Amino acid sequence: MSNCRGFPHERLHQDMQRVVVARFRKRSDAEGHLKALKRLMPDAQFVIIFVRVA
Repeated sequence: MSNCRGFPHERLHQDMQRVVVARFRKRSDAEGHLKALKRLMPDAQFVIIFVRVA
């Protein structure tokens, strides 16, 4: 799945280490999942990034 283009969620830990939580092909799917994550873990920081594979 590492060659998958799309929008992975990354969780930012206190030491600024990033951990990929999930990957989505559509931005709208990633945004919907992000809303659910924020409801479940309101104190955690998540970002959506775009990954392009050459």
